[in-house]
Amino acid sequence: MNNRKALTIGINQYQFFPHYTLRGCINDTKNMSSVLKDYLNFKDSDITVLQDSEATKENIYKNIDSLIKKAQDGECNYIVIHLAAHGTQIPDVSLDETDDLKDEVFTTYNLNVEEGNWSLNTVIDDDDFGKKLSTIPEKCLCEVYLDTCHSGTGLRLLSLDEIPRYIPPPREINRELSSRSVENHGLADTLKEEGMPPNIVLMTGCQSDQTSADAKIENDYHGAFTWNLCNELRNSGNRLSRYELMKNIRNAMRERFRQIPQLEGVASIKDVPLGQLK
Repeated sequence: MNNRKALTIGINQYQFFPHYTLRGCINDTKNMSSVLKDYLNFKDSDITVLQDSEATKENIYKNIDSLIKKAQDGECNYIVIHLAAHGTQIPDVSLDETDDLKDEVFTTYNLNVEEGNWSLNTVIDDDDFGKKLSTIPEKCLCEVYLDTCHSGTGLRLLSLDEIPRYIPPPREINRELSSRSVENHGLADTLKEEGMPPNIVLMTGCQSDQTSADAKIENDYHGAFTWNLCNELRNSGNRLSRYELMKNIRNAMRERFRQIPQLEGVASIKDVPLGQLK
């Protein structure tokens, strides 16, 4: 893969929600950029980094759309998108009212509330994101890494050095979602609806009902998933298949963290290392 582009996004600070500040997301963008250059042949000019106030929905989508356009024009055959931020939930607006689903969404720097719910102008909806990814030509490899979560389950189990990367929905919406049995609908579900695209790989920090930790590791704060992903990539020199890499990440995290990272993709793409389509 010669023509490669990456977008790594980290949000510690939130313009209107300072009490939801995280500590490891900026470090995650630095860590991810480092391994992209050291093990996947990216140059500084190939990597766009959005941090805090740069990471509005408008700017995030502007950069994602630019990557996709390059792929469609044949200017890029390898895309990496990495996001470290809070996740949250909204009632599913893409399905009819008989469907008990809630959309997983990713927060942006200027996250805000409108009419009792998260403003759709300040969150990245998994449906929209998935539809954008599905327009990437199959000859272009796309790897997506999400170090966030969309459930408050297990919050009490976190240690004092850990912060969940999850913001509960506004009170009325949270009450509505909690009052009935509602399943999460996430990016992996969106991608699988028409059959998992053979060129897209999704790695996430936890299962849909778990919490991803923003934690103190080696005297500084990081996303537990991003740190272990980068650490295992360095340890292996990117000589492992994606499946083997994910197995090592899970094993490394098992002793301290309760979250179980996930790998989504067609079978053939799991059997080769990062940066390879087949």
